[in-house]
Amino acid sequence: MRAHRLSLIFILVACGEQVVVRNSGSTCGNGLIEANETCDDGNTDNADGCTAGCVEAVCGDAIKRMDEGFEEACDDGNTTDDDACLGDCTKASCGDGFQRTDLELGELDYEACDDGDAINENGCTNGCVEAYCGDGIERTDRLPSENGYEACDDGNEADNDNCRSDCTEPVCGDGIVGPGEGCDDGNQDPTDDCHQCTPTSCGDGMLQQGEACDDGNQDNGDGCLSTCALATCGDGFQRLGEEACDDGNARDDDGCTTRCQSARCGDGITRRGLDVLDPGYEACDDSNISNNDACTNDCQQARCGDGYQYDGFEACDDGNDLETDDCLTTCQLARCGDGHLHAGVEACDDGNPDPRDACTPSCEQARCGDGFQRQDLNEGDPGFEACDDGNVSNTDACTGLCLAARCGDGFVFRGFEGCDDGNLEDLDACSNACVAARCGDGIVNHDEICDDGNNSEDDGCRNDCTRPALGSTAGRPGLDCQAILADQPQAPSGRYWIDPDAQGGQNAFSVDCQMGENQGWVILRLSDADGVVVAEYSGTNPWDKCADDAGAPFSVSQNQVIADSSPNRYHRHEVALLYDQPSTGAPYNAAQMAALRGRLTELHQDTRMVALTADDDNGNYHSGSGWGHEVYIEDGEGDWVLLSPGNNGECGGGQGSYPARNSQSAIYYWHTTDAGSQVAGTTGINSAALAAIESKDLLPSRVRLEVHTGGGAAFGFAQRNFLVR
Repeated sequence: MRAHRLSLIFILVACGEQVVVRNSGSTCGNGLIEANETCDDGNTDNADGCTAGCVEAVCGDAIKRMDEGFEEACDDGNTTDDDACLGDCTKASCGDGFQRTDLELGELDYEACDDGDAINENGCTNGCVEAYCGDGIERTDRLPSENGYEACDDGNEADNDNCRSDCTEPVCGDGIVGPGEGCDDGNQDPTDDCHQCTPTSCGDGMLQQGEACDDGNQDNGDGCLSTCALATCGDGFQRLGEEACDDGNARDDDGCTTRCQSARCGDGITRRGLDVLDPGYEACDDSNISNNDACTNDCQQARCGDGYQYDGFEACDDGNDLETDDCLTTCQLARCGDGHLHAGVEACDDGNPDPRDACTPSCEQARCGDGFQRQDLNEGDPGFEACDDGNVSNTDACTGLCLAARCGDGFVFRGFEGCDDGNLEDLDACSNACVAARCGDGIVNHDEICDDGNNSEDDGCRNDCTRPALGSTAGRPGLDCQAILADQPQAPSGRYWIDPDAQGGQNAFSVDCQMGENQGWVILRLSDADGVVVAEYSGTNPWDKCADDAGAPFSVSQNQVIADSSPNRYHRHEVALLYDQPSTGAPYNAAQMAALRGRLTELHQDTRMVALTADDDNGNYHSGSGWGHEVYIEDGEGDWVLLSPGNNGECGGGQGSYPARNSQSAIYYWHTTDAGSQVAGTTGINSAALAAIESKDLLPSRVRLEVHTGGGAAFGFAQRNFLVR
């Protein structure tokens, strides 16, 4: 059995394609056709179809092939036909048409000639000896005028029989007494004792000198001829009761033999002179009863198809024209590889040794798993094989379906794949790269909440592939404190990570959250030393000159507040407002504040925005009067918003004359609801005059304090740490 080379190909399809190819060096005798090999039958037998050198056996390779059906009689490694082994690896024999020149006269099997025919009566006899007069074989290939012509040849030196020693026929007058002659004096003289080969006294019934007999009659069918010669076979007269015939010649191959017997099939003499269709025609006659030699029992030349097995030349002969039975029409036994389908024995027979087509060298239909990879089909054709390793394993480089192992085929390729579930689902227990799912591979599979493929515990996915609590890391921030509380109702107040713009460009940052039932507030404070922005006329005509405690609305004592601007004149104090995280004191940058302003819409009732004016002498600077105090904030759209729409009258004069009895500052509490926005102290208006501040006003970016008389103005929140959400 010849094998073929099997290339092992494994393809992994997923995040890119990986191909693994395994090759080994060429080794004659391993059953695989590899580089520099035309065959490899896996054995070291030098006498079969594949030599021990892994070369296909051919006639002329000097190795005698011995495997059944392909036997060589000889193989001498050359292509000459004149030695003991012919160019077709059959033994030389007399009659093969090739004269051997490697032997000397006298040596066994020496040939003087070999004309390759079965004709014994030409210049080269069937014994491969050149014809000569006296060899007992009448040569018939020459005319009487040609050199070598023989009228007869009886193989002896006698001249008194029907064939003379020079291979001419006897005639009356040749001086030799031949058959049927009473005498022969070599002349035509009628006056002597012998005339026309008959004694002159013959016929008188008296035996006289010169007569062999004399019975006194003219009957040539008895023992004494009319020529007074004793009757003999070959005298031309049939002797009744003794001879079946007598044609008077020395030819054995006509209707009457030289033994005066009628020619018949089996007498050992091939009859000539008849056409093939004439009764009695013989192509040969070997005088035996065997039908298995060159001449059959009906005297016909042995031929393939005559129904008789010619020993030494035919392996069989069933006499029919069928190519599907045990014997082919070439008279060779049916065998696998002869190109003919042996009915009931072979599944196929394509006549070639190629194991890679539809019919294997063992005459079986090619099938996946027979160990031979078909090469006669294209991918997509029924029966196509990408490989064939001869086993049914689905876990090696070639699957049981004769497809190259690849990631996604549903079979685990040992040593190359950790798993293979045959699907394109990357989130189950086996990834599309045929790697068993595990926490940390970067793919969220069926039993993982997350998988970011790193070893960080501080991002949105922990190392055990569970998500950290919402807001607990920068990797998993909440939108705001409310979202975190909704996700974790029992979350305590403290620091959390939020991403208010939902990955809109600003990275997550930490805030302080006040948690609890119905809460979720972001805790902020102004980045000001005392939490209140204050502008006053001067230290002797200050912002807190009224009789009340000007710091109370901001939950501080007025003595704890230091004015931010006190130039001893009318003026405008405008500053940018910064905010920080109370727990760390770290300020928020502009981008973070923009994200907060875009998200937060509500101010806690207890930490309302506060604007305060003191001693504005009933002036409404905001309405065009030339004096008074005002508080403005810049909203998220860049507009200035008035927070002090009323006035607070007179709180006293210069130093030593204030505070006026029962005088009060004008206090404005601003909230994100109408009801929460209220006035206190002396404002000249009631709370109904105030409305809710809009969300764009909630975290102002700047504040402007107008001081245009004695006293001053302040801005802040009702608590140092204020709450928004």
